Amino acid sequence: MERVFIAKGHGYENPSAGSGYEPCTAFDGYEVIVEPLPTRESRVLGRLDDKPGTGTDYGSHSIKLAIRPDESGYKGTRSLYILMEHGGGREVLAIKTMYDRGETERALLALPEAAQYGMLYTMYEMASVAARAARQETAGQWAQAYADKRIRKLRGKNRVEIIPQWEVDMKAARKSRL
Repeated sequence: MERVFIAKGHGYENPSAGSGYEPCTAFDGYEVIVEPLPTRESRVLGRLDDKPGTGTDYGSHSIKLAIRPDESGYKGTRSLYILMEHGGGREVLAIKTMYDRGETERALLALPEAAQYGMLYTMYEMASVAARAARQETAGQWAQAYADKRIRKLRGKNRVEIIPQWEVDMKAARKSRL
C-alpha cells in the first residue's frame, strides 16, 4: 500500500515552557515553492463587494506547495508535496510523481493564487477523505473478524491477520464431509 500522508505534527513552532512539546518538525526538509493566499484574510473567498460576513472562510487552513531539495527527479521531474497547517496541526501530503518533465509543477505554478489554493486544498481534502474512509472500513473489518473469531496470530511473528471468510467456509465444508 502506498502512503500519501508522510508526516504529521502538532504544529507548535514555539511551545510554551513546561508544555512537554518540542517544536514541530513535520515541515523540516521541505522547500516551499509557492504559498497561495499566505494571509488569513486573503483566504476568505467569494466575498460580495468586500462586505464582511460574506464569502467562505478558509483562514484556518494554510497550504504550501513544496519540494525536497535533496531529491533528484527523473529527467527534470521533482516530487511535489502539499504542506497543510490547520487547527489539528501539520500534515505533509505527497503528490504522486508524474514523469512529465515538470509539466504538472509548471501548470500548478501558472494558476492564479486563488485557483492554486483551491487545487491544493481539493487534492488535500480528497486524500484526507479517502484516508478517513479507509481507516473506518479497516476498523469495521477487524471488528467483524473479532466478532466472528476470525483473527489468528502468525506463529513466530509478532503479527495478526484476519482469516478470510472463504478459508473459514472451506474448513467447515471439509469438517462436514468427514
